[in-house]
Amino acid sequence: MQGDEEFKTITVRTGTVDAQGDSRKTKRFSGKFLAAKRTFRRARSRDDRGVDYTLYVRANGTYLVYICAWSHWQGESDEYSLHPVEDNQELTDLYPSLANAANIEVVEYLDLKDRKEREDLEAKRS
Repeated sequence: MQGDEEFKTITVRTGTVDAQGDSRKTKRFSGKFLAAKRTFRRARSRDDRGVDYTLYVRANGTYLVYICAWSHWQGESDEYSLHPVEDNQELTDLYPSLANAANIEVVEYLDLKDRKEREDLEAKRS
């Protein structure tokens, strides 16, 4: 997380923007910005379609990932969505490059895992 920055009210809009109009709905939550990442989807040029990911953390320690799948092509829609993520493990599984941009990593504590496996094995032998 970035320093001692205060949690702020963050406003995003989810839904679709297309030739028929803007059907997005406003959503608000208390959180902190952690990281943003842009990826490009293949088309004629490298920058005419893409996906923007924005990572926020909430006060309870869970995350929200705001995703905008956009296109510069006429007739194609832009899709905006908000996805809850429960913990670091889920974040790194679903959005590894975004977790990396926020310097979030998952540490697997092998000693605890080994101890639990040993206890389970001993319980089966008893």
